[in-house]
Amino acid sequence: MLFAAHLCGSLARDAMAGWNSWRGEHDPIACVIQYQRVQLNDFSSFLLPGLRVATCYPSIEFILQCSDGNAIADACELATRYPSVSALYDPSGGRGLMPGRWPTTPPHLRCGFAGGIRHDNVVHVIEELNGAIAAEQNYWIDLESVARDDDRFDLDKVTRVLELAAPFVRQP
Repeated sequence: MLFAAHLCGSLARDAMAGWNSWRGEHDPIACVIQYQRVQLNDFSSFLLPGLRVATCYPSIEFILQCSDGNAIADACELATRYPSVSALYDPSGGRGLMPGRWPTTPPHLRCGFAGGIRHDNVVHVIEELNGAIAAEQNYWIDLESVARDDDRFDLDKVTRVLELAAPFVRQP
């Protein structure tokens, strides 16, 4: 089974500084869990010279949630130093609000986009993203907040989005 973590607040700050509280180092059960992906929320709030956690755990993909263009630029700079770093452009901070426009991101940055993406606008969003970013850049979309009903994950909504997005998927 694959595991992912979304860290906010003090846990995200600890992780970005390289501390291990987020891994449950003091909990023997949590120590056996190996995360494949960790999202560090509110990356733009932290001014760090580096991302020590990416050095400590190079096998984990660290996704930096960026709320603005400055944070994307910082994430891009870190991604050139740490191959396991990618960015998630989410100006609404998980509230599901679509930005006025999608940013242009460097082709070498692994990047995702979030904010108000739903089954009824996913095709339009993908077309906008395809026009805003380099043709050779791979990206993903994140729609967690709108894939839920009454705080329960709705697989029907996810399936519908996947069906609508399928024609845009590029084969490796």
